[in-house]
Amino acid sequence: FHILYDGTVMDQERFTVLGGDAETISERMKATYAEGQPLITALRGAVAALAGADRTLTPRELEVAALDRTHARRTFTRLEGDELTALLG
Repeated sequence: FHILYDGTVMDQERFTVLGGDAETISERMKATYAEGQPLITALRGAVAALAGADRTLTPRELEVAALDRTHARRTFTRLEGDELTALLG
């Protein structure tokens, strides 16, 4: 779900983008997103969409977590440090 600043709740499929420039970033994501992508591909696409053409984001500037569906309750696994650096190449 995507919750707008005014409290409006929107059901999103595939992916969602939150923040001040969400529509622009979402359009960039649509260009690279594909259902069932490996984590590394999805992560690199998301970071590129967030950064845009005019800047590069480093692992130190990012807070990344991936939904882990292997547990009885859905949990998030934080990706940071050397692991995040390796995934971003």
